[in-house]
Amino acid sequence: MDVLRLRRRVLRGVTPVLLALIGALVLLPVPLMHLAGIPLLGLGLYFGFRNARACEVFRSASGTCPSCNSHTDLFVGFGRPPFELPVKTSCASCGRNLMLERVSGMAEDQ
Repeated sequence: MDVLRLRRRVLRGVTPVLLALIGALVLLPVPLMHLAGIPLLGLGLYFGFRNARACEVFRSASGTCPSCNSHTDLFVGFGRPPFELPVKTSCASCGRNLMLERVSGMAEDQ
């Protein structure tokens, strides 16, 4: 799990807003399509705010499945925020649904 610093959080928050603004400006001169710019800006603001709020991002997770006892790498997303614990994933071997939770007593950077 990576802890994002303020500068990185702001950059990740501003990027969707700027992309949506550019898309809305491109649609502005097109008749009737310019109306799609308003929801596009709304989505950009939503995802920008959501990304800026995320303080932690999962990179990877691995462990032993409690069902089939196989050691496997678990899919926890594509490194995009926000992920809040617990995270739902599944075992690659048996397909059983798993919940990943923070273990008390573990170091914060693991």
